[in-house]
Parts: sequence; structure tokens; C-alpha cells
Amino acid sequence: SLLRCQRSHHSEPRRAVRCCKWQFPPNTTFDDVCYHGVQARMPSAPVECVYVQVTNVRLKRRAPNQPVNLPVNTICLPRVAVQVDDPVALPANVSHRKNIRLKLTQIPLRQAIVLTTYSIQGVQFSKYIIAETAPKSMYVQMSRGTEGVASFTLRRPLDKTFAKAASPSAALAAEMTRLQDLHKATKSRFEKTQKIMDSDDDKPPAKRARTSSSLEDEESNEATRVRDSESDESGSDNDMKDE
Repeated sequence: SLLRCQRSHHSEPRRAVRCCKWQFPPNTTFDDVCYHGVQARMPSAPVECVYVQVTNVRLKRRAPNQPVNLPVNTICLPRVAVQVDDPVALPANVSHRKNIRLKLTQIPLRQAIVLTTYSIQGVQFSKYIIAETAPKSMYVQMSRGTEGVASFTLRRPLDKTFAKAASPSAALAAEMTRLQDLHKATKSRFEKTQKIMDSDDDKPPAKRARTSSSLEDEESNEATRVRDSESDESGSDNDMKDE
């Protein structure tokens, strides 16, 4: 099974490893059990250490405190004790204590879980690997990192085919140009209206009243001209009927 080593530093890429050997204390016995429908061997004592082989990178130096005569790219991971910093709250119906502090003893390994693009929406990760991507899912995958582009690693580099598929189509480019022109025209009209309103605010109240009244007179005159033109048209229609 492929596992991912938790002990690597955040500035380094995560190392994919393969378990190659388990070491138990002397005189450990194993019982054959069925666990969730799967046949397994249950040891009588917990494992002491696990030997893992790094599969995606080549180690430049040997880790400290390692056994001698280890194969190439192989690391021995012993069980370590981890003190949980924050106390764990307990429900009132379970214990009279409000919380407890935990100390975990475990092998520092974690499963290399594979997640789909749909399932990671709304989730963030400090470090992750993008195995496969497409133009439609690229934004969701690359925006899941807490440290931006430094959070993820591409398994394969993006090629020219991907860049061509990700480029906008001619119809989309034309629509974007239309919307930009519409935005500029709307912004220009708004700025002109804002200047007129600001200039009116600077005028004395009497002059503002005269300006507003003159505007109302112009609107009323325009309405009168429209009514007159409509009456003239109706009159000409009646004359044509009489003829």
C-alpha cells in the first residue's frame, strides 16, 4: 500500500512510501480474525517500527538514528509518542470531567488518500498533489491550498494541448469585449451625471431652484410639443377621411 510520510518538512515535497517490513517485539503471536468481512492477522503486541521505502524521490542522505545495512531509499520509522496540545472536551453524560489531555503513541504514517475535484470544494490543504487536471476543474484544484501555489505540486507539467484547451473561445472573447465596452459607456455616463450633480450642489439655493424650474419648464414644453404633434397627426388623419 502507498502511504505518505508525515515527518517530512513543509518546505520539502511529501514523500510517497511503500511499507516493506513490520517489526514486532519478540514472542509476538498472531490470531486470524475477520475484520469487516476481511481476513486479517491480529498481533498480541503493538508494532515497534515499520520499514518503508520512498518511491517518488531519491534520498540524498540517511536519516539520523537509523539501523545499519538498510536498503537504498529505506527508512525505519519507530513508534513515537505525541502529546495533543489542546484538551479534548467530553460530553456531560459521559464523564464528570469537562476535558482530558491525550498522549498518542503511533507510527508517523498517513494514508495517501485520493480525492475527487467535486469532493474537495470548500476544503483547504497545506500540502497536496494534483494528479490529473482539466481546464474546467483547474481553478477548484489550484485554489484549495492555504499557501497559494506553494501548497500544491503538479504530477505532470502542463503542455501546449492543455493551454490551447484552457484559452477562451472566439465567442467568449467577443462577449467579453462587448461587456467591457458597455462598462466603459456606463461609467462615462455616470461620471458626467455625477459632475452635474456636484456642480448643482455648489450653486446657491436660489440658482438651484431656478435651474430645477427651468428643467421642469423644458420637460413641460417638450410634453406640450409632443401633444401638439399628436393632435396635428390626428387632424391630418381626419382630413384624409373626409376627403
